[in-house]
Parts: sequence; C-alpha cells; structure tokens
Amino acid sequence: MRTGRNKWLMMSLVGILSGMLFSLEGADVKDKNMMLNGGFEELDSKNNAVSWSFGCSLPKGKAEITTGTVYSGKNSLHLRSESINEKSDSTKTGAISASSEMLPLPPEGTKLECSVCIKLKDVKSPGSYHKTRFTVHFFDKDRKRIKHHDLVCLDGTLDWRIFKQSLTVPSGAAFMQIACSLTNCTGEAWFDDVMVTVDGESARKVTERRNSMSALPMDCPILIPEPWQIKFASYSFSVEKVFFETPNGDSRANLALLDVLKEYNLAADKMQKDKSYDATALLILTGDKQDKDLAGIFEKDFRGRTWNELGEQGYFLSVKEIGRKEESSVGGEMIKGGKKIVCIGANTEQGRFYGIQTLRQLLKAGKGKELRAVNIVDKPTLSRRGAIVGLQWFSQRKEAIERIRQMKMNLVYHQGSFLNLKLGCDQKTKKTFWREPFTSQELEMLREYLELCRRNFIEVYISFAPRGLPPTCYSSDEDINILVGKMEALYKVGVRNLGISFDDLQNIEQNKVICEADIKKFGDDFGAAHLYFVQNVYDRLKKKCPELNFMVLPYVYGSYVNIPEKDMQYLKTLGKLSQDIKTWVVCLYTYDGVKKTPAIAGRKPFIWDNYYTTGDLPAFPAPIDRARELSDENITGYIFLPATPKQEDASKISWLNAADYMWSPQRYNAEKSYKTAIAYVAGSAEAAELLKEYSEFSLKIDDYKFPTENRETRLAFLEKTMDQLNTFDPKLKILEPKLATAMRSDTGKYRKDLQRIIDNLKQRPYPAIIYPQKGFVPTNENALKDFIPLSKNVKSIEATEAWLTYDPNKLYLKVLCREPCLERLVTQRNNRDSNVFQDDSIEIFIMPDQENASGDFTYYHIVINAIGTVYDAKHVHHRFNYLHEQYKDWNPELDITTSKEKNTWILNLAIPFSALGMASPQPGRRIFMNLCRNRMTGGKGELSCYALLLKGKYHDPWSFWPVEFK
Repeated sequence: MRTGRNKWLMMSLVGILSGMLFSLEGADVKDKNMMLNGGFEELDSKNNAVSWSFGCSLPKGKAEITTGTVYSGKNSLHLRSESINEKSDSTKTGAISASSEMLPLPPEGTKLECSVCIKLKDVKSPGSYHKTRFTVHFFDKDRKRIKHHDLVCLDGTLDWRIFKQSLTVPSGAAFMQIACSLTNCTGEAWFDDVMVTVDGESARKVTERRNSMSALPMDCPILIPEPWQIKFASYSFSVEKVFFETPNGDSRANLALLDVLKEYNLAADKMQKDKSYDATALLILTGDKQDKDLAGIFEKDFRGRTWNELGEQGYFLSVKEIGRKEESSVGGEMIKGGKKIVCIGANTEQGRFYGIQTLRQLLKAGKGKELRAVNIVDKPTLSRRGAIVGLQWFSQRKEAIERIRQMKMNLVYHQGSFLNLKLGCDQKTKKTFWREPFTSQELEMLREYLELCRRNFIEVYISFAPRGLPPTCYSSDEDINILVGKMEALYKVGVRNLGISFDDLQNIEQNKVICEADIKKFGDDFGAAHLYFVQNVYDRLKKKCPELNFMVLPYVYGSYVNIPEKDMQYLKTLGKLSQDIKTWVVCLYTYDGVKKTPAIAGRKPFIWDNYYTTGDLPAFPAPIDRARELSDENITGYIFLPATPKQEDASKISWLNAADYMWSPQRYNAEKSYKTAIAYVAGSAEAAELLKEYSEFSLKIDDYKFPTENRETRLAFLEKTMDQLNTFDPKLKILEPKLATAMRSDTGKYRKDLQRIIDNLKQRPYPAIIYPQKGFVPTNENALKDFIPLSKNVKSIEATEAWLTYDPNKLYLKVLCREPCLERLVTQRNNRDSNVFQDDSIEIFIMPDQENASGDFTYYHIVINAIGTVYDAKHVHHRFNYLHEQYKDWNPELDITTSKEKNTWILNLAIPFSALGMASPQPGRRIFMNLCRNRMTGGKGELSCYALLLKGKYHDPWSFWPVEFK
C-alpha cells in the first residue's frame, strides 16, 4: 500500500482543492514562532527588517535596526523619538513605529500566546496611551481592522523584560498584524524576539492549517520553486510573434530560451535595433544592469530592490503590456514601438537561465498562447541543491536532467552503481570493482554527460566507495594511488567535484579496521584509518588537479541523538581533515543536528535527504518537511534521493516539492508547496476536483488505519473501499494522457493491495491470540503459521510456526523454523547488536500501542539468530515531522534458548513486560506484532513474515498484526 506519513498529506487535502491555485503569499516559518522575522535578523539591502514596515509621523525620530543593544541574536528593533506632536487632535498624534506583515490566522476561538522582549530608556509620555506600545491588530478577510489589543503600554526606563499575554482569535478575524511603536512620546525603546505561538502547538502546524484556507483566482499561473517576491497584474495578453535580444556571451541561456519558445511552437527572431515592432510582437530582453532598458525597468518596477540582492543566481522577470492604463510607458531604443515585453535581468548568465525557466512556466500556464502580466524578483537561499542520480535514473538521464533544469537545481550526485560499479563494489557478492580502470567508452560516455549537465548549469559530483573483497587497506600506498589515478582520469574529462563515501560499511561488515597493516598502524581506531586514507588521497590528487572540490561521506552519517561514544569519536577524528575539504555529506534533518556539526566535524554539513525512498510512492506523496532554518550560512548544499522511476509517484510532485524546499528552506511552507504542486499537475479545475476526490478517498486507506473491532467490520470496510476505488478509472479520462495512465497504474496498485489484504484477512485469525502460559500446550491449531514471503516473486518458503504465551511478568515466544539443510545454517554473528539479521534468524516487532495522543508511536525490535545472538533496538517515530529515532542502547534482559531437532531449529524467548513499557496485561488487552524469518541457508535470502507487508520491508509498524491476551 503506501507510506505511513501519507496520512498527513491526505488530511491536508480535504476541502482545499476546490480551486486550481493557492495563495502565493509566503511566510518564513520558524519551528516555534508564527511571526515572520520576529527576531529582526533578516535584513534587506537597505538594512531594513524583512517582513516589517517602518513609519515615522513625529517631528524628529527614527525606526531602525540596531546591533548595539539586543536581547538575543545579532539584531533588534530600535525606536527613537526626540519630540512629540503638539496637536490635540488624537488622530494626528503621530508615532515612530514598525509593523509586521499581515499573518493569516487559525480558526476563530484558537488561543494565541504573544510575547516580546522590550527595553526602555527615558520614555516620557504626555499622558493617556501616548507611550511605548506593543499592539496586536485583527483584520477580517477583506483586511479591514475589526479589533486590537495593547499588550504593552509603558513609559520610563526598563531593562530587558519579556512580556507575554494570551489572546483568542475573535469572530470574523482572518489576519493579524503586530505593531511596535513610540506613540507621541520621547525616549528610546528596543524590541526583540517577537513571538506568536498557538496554545502549545508548533507554529509550523498552525501555519500549514491557516494556509489551507486561502486560494488565489483560478487564472494565476503556478510557479515552482515559489519565487521570493511575486506580484501578478490583473491582465494577460496573447503571444504570437516573438523577437528577442540576449547578451552575446549567454550561449547556454540563449539556447534555453530557444528551447522554451520551440516547446510552445513560437517562431522567434533576434531583435534589430533599427527596426520598430508593432503591437502584436512580444519582445524578450535579457541582460544585466549594463543594459539601460533593463536597468530602467528594474528601477521602476522593483523599487527598493537592488542588483546586489540578486546575487549569483537570482533574477528579476517583468512581463507587461506597455500602453495599458495599468502600465506607464518605458523608455529605451530597444523597446521603442513595442507594447508587449518580457524583461529578464540578472547579474550572471546562470541567473538569466533561471529566469527563463520561470518564463517557461508562465507560458505553460497560458498554453503557449498568452502570458499573465507579472513582476517577479527571485533568488535561492541555498547555492547548491540537486538530486542523487542512481543507476535507474542514469539510464533515463535526459529526463532526469530535464527535471533538474526546469526546477532550478544545479547539481547531480553519483556513487555506487554508477559507471558499471567502478566506483565501489557489488553489494551482493562483495566483489570489488573500484580498483579496475575506466574504459575509453566509459570515459567518453561521461564526457557527453558532463556536457549535457554543463549546458544546464548543473555540476556533477562523483564519489567513490572503496570497499568489498579484497578489502581496502587504508594505509596502503597502492590502494591510495589506485584511487588517485582513477579520480585523476575523471578530472581530465571535466569532473571537478570528487570524493570518498564510507556510508553503510556495516552492511558488508567492513565497519572496522580489517587488514593487518591497518591494524598495526591504527589499532582499532576506524576514524584514524579513514582520516589517513582520505587526507592522503586528497593531498596527492590536489597536486595534480588544482580546481578540485573534494568531499567525504563518513561511515557515521545520521542523527547525533543517542549516538554511541565510539561513533562520536570517529566523527571527531575524521573531522581533523584539512579545512580545504569542505563538503561533508551527512543525513541530518534537524536544525539542531546541523548546528552541532561544525563543532563535531570542523565544517558545515552537506545534506543528503532520503525522504522519498520509502518503496512505491502514492500518487501524491507527502511533501518534504525538514528544517526551515537552513541556508548557505549553515550548510554547504542539499541533495535529495528521488524514488526510482518504477517506484516514483504518478504525479511526480515529489520532485516539485523537493525543488521548492531546496530553493529556499527559509521561505518554504510544506502545506502550501504541496497544494501548489497538486494544482500544477492537475492542469484544469475539473482535474483538480477529481484529484481532490481521489485524495479524500486515499485518506481512508493509507496508513492501514482500518477498523480493528473485529474481522467482520474490517472486512466490510475493505470491500466497500474496493467498490469505491473501482469508480475512479472511468473518470481519469479528463486528465492529461500521461497523468491518466500513471493514475491508472496507481489505482491498479491500490486494487491489488486491497485484494491481498482482504484475502489475508479471510485466511488467518483476527486478532491472533496470546495464551496464558500456565497449562498451555502448543498445537497446530493454536500456532501462528502460514508465513508470507516478503517478496511477491517468491512462491514457496520453508514453513515457520510460532506460539505466544504470557504470565503476569513476561511475554513468551516459541518459534519452529523448518530447515532441511541444518548443516548450512548461517550463524556468523556472535556479538550483541551486530548484523544478526544477516544470519538465519527471527525478527520480532512489538508495538504496545499504535499511537499516543500526539500521533507518535514506539515499537521494539529484537533479532535472534540460530545460536542465540541478539540485536535489539527501540524505535520512536514522530508522526508530525516524520523523524525516526533509533535507540540501540535498549538492551533488555532476555531469556533466550536455541536448539536443533530433525530438520528444524527452535527459538524460545521470554521478554519482560517492563522492558516494553507495559504493566502486567489484562485479558482482552491488544498489542501489535510481527514475526519475521530470515532464512539465509544457501545464500538466497528467503524472507517471510506473519503479518502481510506490502511495502517490501519489515519496518512497517502500521501493518503489524493485532494480538490479544486471552
């Protein structure tokens, strides 16, 4: 079926897809603050606080950002007044003030908590409310003020103090605004850390909910990634003949523009300076600030913005029709006589290239026949962003590069199976290939690929994974020089980003010092071995390859939560690498982890994200939902691993959401991005309504949250759901053909999955029974049997039978594993928490409760091989942010015996209920479990389980089977 996290996205769709397009008024969302830039840390080119507007209506005073007096961070808001307005009319008293942008509100009755830090100096008031004020204003849907609250009204001198007050969203309120002011008084006031939270909930959750309430008119084009600032005009104009002017050196941007025009069958010619163009012509100008026409339009249409703000990859795009009453005329020889113009300005060709990608989306919205007038200024806050391209996607590399180009990503990352395994080894046989030289054909193919990427402003990153058999000797000059030679060969064909990956060495049991020379040099210090190897490879290669950018992916690459001391020491040791090695590739998804990395590794992290690698994706997977604070200031890049072409979502919105997030995590809103992507692929209002209906239906079946009262209720629900599913295929004809085909594939998968669930439910006890231990006799009738192959391609397996019993203190498990080849059992692991699951073994999953009030859940994982070696861990899954924490230090006292009989190996296990966080269970209490068998005899890896797992993996807690204490 589908991933557990999909419930979140389906809930978000209910009632929100009635229109094609959704609000483009974005907001920076901090983890615990609804406010936009509440700490005044983000500034524009004029040193004004982003998302705040300043005002001064007193004779002498100023509102400004200061660094001299702050409560936290680098900046605070400083208001200074030296005189008052003597007029008695209260409407003209005047103030020095700063007002926030309007914030969409959660529903009426929601409790808000507002807080602010304030410092005062000699604030003198003529009386009444003419003082330092901190005010919350409420507005209706038409942005008319309906109510306000003064949370602070003070004068005098005061050191930094935090003020808090709870408010309730009033009836009719749709927006709120914060105002900090000195109202007709003198003195100085400082404001910092303005916060608005919602009754203990995270602001992100509230922001997602409030953004679901608003929608733009149907005719607004959808742009992904969402631009920094965008303002649509109320009109569109037709596109017929196109004339363009681009800088002479912009070969790549020029080619991109021609490709876009060709895509929409628009004939185009270069503009000529001595020619006038009639009103039917569309003139497209691209260039930089040296172009007087572009500079004039930028100054007129984007007041307050500067060319420097655009940086290396930013751009502005102006689409307008000169002569309309909405538009004034613009001078300049190049557009003299022309009325329809598109201007794309940027400091670099890359910026103009991205502006052209936005123009493509504007043309897409008008089906190539019309353009909506708009002003856009845009730039990323992450300079390096891209996709990990595996073997499956490399075989479709033209399509992959096209997606990356259109979504304004600028790097591709390769390792593993790339280049015929010559970056690493065969994961199944462990045979090493990284020592083998590249063939001339491989290098020529790579050269062509590099040129394809170069034309699209995409950098290629290639990382070697030296591992396998024979094992890598990290102290060996021979191995070091082999790797240097292979990297040099890639450098010569144009690769400038090279590195070494040590990830997942534990999967081939090479996560330790192995060769004798290494043991002699490093002892058991794995970090020292990797430090020596990487530094020597880099030093030798750098001498030959001066433009080299080097990277390393450490063996320990995940969260720092509950990290063992030896793993932390490994990171700190490897972190002693030369500071010239700047790219440290890790899978860190929280801001806390990102902040800790420089102290641990000596450099900022480069993030690898596996968000979408969860097996077959649903048609509309949940949007990527990671830390919002990420930028060039704290990471060196961000890449995501897309699902394989066979497993990706039918809608392909996973790429859209990932690109939107990576363009600017600080401006990203998951809910809004998700809705925008849905509308983008729908193509029409009718299609959007169908997708809404389909998504609402999917809500009922994703996560396997079917009724659990009894078999009959569950079965009736499933059969009704199947009937509803069958109504969708005839409706799909209104979709664009490719999307319709993909959606039929999606409904087909649902149909097969539902039928398997129905058949499975009819064939086995529901719930299964845990019998009292006293007097229990195991029989065929009371056994858990008929285990199901994990792979759909496996038709038969060796039989497994199990029995569950209990007493007041412990849960007991007995498992019989039929095995005709006992002498060939794989039992290589004898250390606790080693890769026991790679042996002949039984895996036990126990979830005492499906979820708590917050939606989080905990389950326990125990693996025991045929000689009694244990792997055990506790897993905590956070439903809202999808973070999964694994606690390998969960090591309960287990009673284990294993034995062998004729054609059978046997496991007996006793688990204390206290280790599972449970009290002594009463009859009727239910828990959720799965029992899985790894049969490795013969090396084929025959995997089976009691509960049906449709995702192809054991860690699927929503598919665990209910078992009841009798």
